[in-house]
Amino acid sequence: TYDPWGMVADPESAASRRRAAAVAGHRGDVATARQLLADPEAGVRATALGALARLEALTSEDLTEAVGDP
Repeated sequence: TYDPWGMVADPESAASRRRAAAVAGHRGDVATARQLLADPEAGVRATALGALARLEALTSEDLTEAVGDP
């Protein structure tokens, strides 16, 4: 699961998953941020990408995929 701190009150809520992605970026949790790159919601994916950037963990594959993300 991508919620080690109990940040996702409702895993069905995109807002909760987006919050979890942001928190991952501040807490150094690359695995959670990377997992959320595959989220069905674009806002969650964008936040996860930002978290990986904050963590200096972006790969060329991440950026290539993000460029084509609707």
